[in-house]
Amino acid sequence: MGSPYKYIERINGIISEKGVPKLSPKELKRLLKIVALEYHERALRAKYKENVNQHEIFLIGMKITDLTGNISPDKLIEEMVRLSRHHL
Repeated sequence: MGSPYKYIERINGIISEKGVPKLSPKELKRLLKIVALEYHERALRAKYKENVNQHEIFLIGMKITDLTGNISPDKLIEEMVRLSRHHL
């Protein structure tokens, strides 16, 4: 099984490979929320280990899904760049 932090890791890779994408303020906020939520989940898992509140983890996952549509990180960045073109 791959890392549950697929957006953080892949977006970092995309930035390393292609540079920082040009995003509108709205899409940048969306990206930052996704990264913040994944880091929050990571911190909860690290702090509480086996005692982590699974309901809280589930809610974080739902928020990430709402923001990403559960599409791949590559497709997500493509979508964000496309949506940003109309607002830059």
